[in-house]
Amino acid sequence: MDDLARDLLGISRSFSVKLILSLSMIISIAFGVTVYYTYQNNLKLFEQEINKQFAGTNPGYS
Repeated sequence: MDDLARDLLGISRSFSVKLILSLSMIISIAFGVTVYYTYQNNLKLFEQEINKQFAGTNPGYS
């Protein structure tokens, strides 16, 4: 069965494994960067909103 797949695809098993692992790593890194950026952006927006609300309830605070 493996020989048939190799003959049809024309690629070796080790190349397929390396390709899958490489693409998995690229996707994982991209996902991690996106999660980090989204978290930082939402945290900044949250802090700004809390500061606005706190300043609105405490006019003497700046």
